Amino acid sequence: MLVLVALVLLIVFLCVGISSMSSSSKANKLAQEKIRNESRQEKDKALAQQAEKDKEFEESWEILARYDSDVRAQVDRLEQYGSKAIDELKRVFKFTQDKSKLGEAADRILADIESGKLVLEPENPGQE
Repeated sequence: MLVLVALVLLIVFLCVGISSMSSSSKANKLAQEKIRNESRQEKDKALAQQAEKDKEFEESWEILARYDSDVRAQVDRLEQYGSKAIDELKRVFKFTQDKSKLGEAADRILADIESGKLVLEPENPGQE
């Protein structure tokens, strides 16, 4: 009889242990899912912030290229080579945030075009 009681108690303890492990496992899964969701939300927020910064830069560049005489002069120098040359100038400005460096940058872009280091694609392929 004592053995039977001990066996029943052992079975009860095992069931309670398995049940608590199952609850613990569920809690761990929920915690991991919460962490993944938070991480995903942080990534989405960072991407949205970067997109906003990129949009602000594009707007700033457009205003500078249109209305700032120094920037406009450099854009005009490269305009005959198409949008890729101007995009290269824009990249320099995005990196340096210093419009005083754009003259030197335009010189280098022109030199790269002439030497073949910067290959420009036709603006409208197939239309000549």
